[in-house]
Amino acid sequence: KWYQDQWCAGKGETEVVMVDGTRVDCLTETMAVEVDFARGKCYEGFAQALHYSLLTGRRPGLMLIIEAPEDIKYYYRAERLINHYNLPVEIILTGAGL
Repeated sequence: KWYQDQWCAGKGETEVVMVDGTRVDCLTETMAVEVDFARGKCYEGFAQALHYSLLTGRRPGLMLIIEAPEDIKYYYRAERLINHYNLPVEIILTGAGL
């Protein structure tokens, strides 16, 4: 939540409830952003970002929280998925492990 609030402040609104009851972590004028820890939640975050994009008509964004330097591997895995399937997801990196 801290990363979500820090990044979203001044850019958009946090915890916006969608018509289906789900909550987008940060909704800006142009993006629907899911915020997840890279380790353990990276792949789930993709689906959520795409789902929120579908509901809002905004670009999907996935903020990956890199807690430790070794977590960067999840970013590279995410990049490979985006490139292989030509997904419109924008990845944003944050965290102490960068």
